[in-house]
Amino acid sequence: MSCKYLFDKTWSFVLCNVLFIEMNYYKTESKMKICYLFVVFLIVKKSN
Repeated sequence: MSCKYLFDKTWSFVLCNVLFIEMNYYKTESKMKICYLFVVFLIVKKSN
């Protein structure tokens, strides 16, 4: 495993946790939309 791979995994993990906490705290539709955008971004990033 490369350092970049580990960094990407950790970054994704932290980001997902932060978004999850944010969503639970605010429980608004706009936060959900932001979360979906980040998920799409991560999928695109992984495929490249």
